[in-house]
Amino acid sequence: WYDRRYYTNGTKDPQGAASGTSRVNRGGSWNSDAVNARCAIRYYNTPGYTYYNVGFRPVRSSVP
Repeated sequence: WYDRRYYTNGTKDPQGAASGTSRVNRGGSWNSDAVNARCAIRYYNTPGYTYYNVGFRPVRSSVP
């Protein structure tokens, strides 16, 4: 769950809140600016939020 302190306390790998109304989204996307396209970036949205650039989308190249 999202907690404002999640972003401001400087803790490495924080636990977050025990409950709340918004979930933390970890990582950027192909649609992010270069500075935000990294796994350490954090956002938050409601639990049912969906959008084309949110989610885990692995990519694998073909193996010869």
